[in-house]
Amino acid sequence: MVAELMPRPSPGRSILRFAWADARAALGAAVRAFAWTTSGVGLALFAAVLLNPKRIEPLTAESVTATLVAALVYATLPGIVAAAGVALFRLAGAWAFLPVVVFPLVVLGAFWLGGGALAGQEQDVWSAFGAQLEGNLSVLDRIKVHSLEELMVVLLFYGLYSALQPAVLLQLFQYLLLVGTLIGIALLLTCMVTLPPLLLAIGRRARLRYADHVALGGVP
Repeated sequence: MVAELMPRPSPGRSILRFAWADARAALGAAVRAFAWTTSGVGLALFAAVLLNPKRIEPLTAESVTATLVAALVYATLPGIVAAAGVALFRLAGAWAFLPVVVFPLVVLGAFWLGGGALAGQEQDVWSAFGAQLEGNLSVLDRIKVHSLEELMVVLLFYGLYSALQPAVLLQLFQYLLLVGTLIGIALLLTCMVTLPPLLLAIGRRARLRYADHVALGGVP
């Protein structure tokens, strides 16, 4: 009788407690995945650099520390990918792999459909570069080259100088803008295709986890 008269926590508060506990569990799993992946990849890179038989620099405390820090920095990106994958897999289960499968296919389709525009823009880049290079190489008649190495250096210098001219950079920017647009379209189409089943999977798995939470002592 007393138990029936005692106020029970509202379902809203129970859901909030579940959401907080579930978020902490997901964050903990992501942090562990990040830590294990970053440390594993970082130590592997660190060992590969130190054990490289072609290494000629002497091992000092400063060089070892710098190598370790650089290896861990390079390993941060795989750690972030692993953490995001673990968090998404916890939320959506096997459906988390759907965007990984769909996005490359959509990207290939977008680049196939936009192949004509890409080819035309590539030709514009090469045409602008060729025009700049032809104009810059006209001064080579006044340069005396005594060896093949000097000739290669001169050609490389004028090639880089021509590539950095505003006309070439403008065409290159337009090309990269077109590539970015196609990737953005592919990403948007991927979201449109994969987001509904992902949301359904996330909702279904959340209901299952909430049922387990209630069964373990939570309040429905």
